[in-house]
Amino acid sequence: MYPTLKAILESLQIDLNSIEEQQTLDDDIYSECIGKHGEGIIPPIGHISDTTGNVAIRYKYEAKITGKQLRSDIIKLSSVIEKLDLGIKSLTELQKLILETYYWKESMTWKQVIEILKEHNFYKNKDQAMTERSKAINKIASIAKIDMDAFNWIMELVNGKEIEG
Repeated sequence: MYPTLKAILESLQIDLNSIEEQQTLDDDIYSECIGKHGEGIIPPIGHISDTTGNVAIRYKYEAKITGKQLRSDIIKLSSVIEKLDLGIKSLTELQKLILETYYWKESMTWKQVIEILKEHNFYKNKDQAMTERSKAINKIASIAKIDMDAFNWIMELVNGKEIEG
């Protein structure tokens, strides 16, 4: 799930950049509809309908709300990832390798994990590896201090459910 969180964060940042880039184009339409009041420019008559102006204003408002939500999501997700990074940095090489192979690779079995550990000169049986995994998870949890609300939000994010602020 950890690599997935990083990918989701990158995706949210791309969405935010896209909205911000689109916002500059929308500002031109918005200005054409209502004029640049700060500069004393009156909107042109007959070029853009009230309907177009209403659409532009509504779109600008929705883009602002979406951008605000994306910024909030990016901050929350960045915080969780930073906390997980701190926890992961505190693990032993053995614990990191176990978590990487068991959770972050494609559905590896314990037998496959043990084989990879042997390739890296860690000679452990299944019970020892499972104990190290538990220690690693507990260590990350004690350092990261991710509350249930943040955890549930992350799970919804990962599972593709609608996110509510």
